Amino acid sequence: MYYYNWKNYLDESFELIPVEYAGRGRRIEEPLNMHLIELVDDLFNKLAVLMNQDKQYALYGHSMGAKVAFALCQKIASMNIQPPVHVFCSGSGSPYMRIRDRLLHDLDDIEFKHEILAMGGTTTEFFAQKELLQFYMPILKNDLKLAESNLGFTDFRLNCNITVMNGNEDKITIAQIIGWQQTTTGKCIFYNFKGRHFFINDQKKEVIGIINKTLLSNN
Repeated sequence: MYYYNWKNYLDESFELIPVEYAGRGRRIEEPLNMHLIELVDDLFNKLAVLMNQDKQYALYGHSMGAKVAFALCQKIASMNIQPPVHVFCSGSGSPYMRIRDRLLHDLDDIEFKHEILAMGGTTTEFFAQKELLQFYMPILKNDLKLAESNLGFTDFRLNCNITVMNGNEDKITIAQIIGWQQTTTGKCIFYNFKGRHFFINDQKKEVIGIINKTLLSNN
């Protein structure tokens, strides 16, 4: 799982709990969640016990994960469970705004490959391996389908501060980034990194440093 090694850079007072979506990793035998609400419900059911303890917690999501984290917060609020003290979002515009003029998950395989390569984080060698591609292409397209789907609500606001991080070479517009301000009654703090959509690969220490600094200041 991608985020496991983040514990090497997180402050020792924090516990890292990465989540794994159905259809990958240790949950590879489970069917993919075909709708955003299914994914959110699945994560909520797995995390509810942890979130309902006395300990404070924060959420982090990148790209589709940012939208999932926000939708999960709405689910948490509807169930009257302790909310997060902070939400970190990266590689994503406001979940209330459409990011692209066209839906990437509907593209044919050739166009889809071109768009994914443009985001960075995936190599041409990956797309040259037919067996891997046959396995991962449905997962990638399903992820984009969920990321590009509507939330199903338009009036929810967080009651905590948000940190928004993006790459300066990503295709997300300034308006889409600033749109995060409309998702919370708290503060919205912005950071701009050098890089494309997957800037967190090269800027991992810096990203985690912001998380450490932010959460330690809350204590």
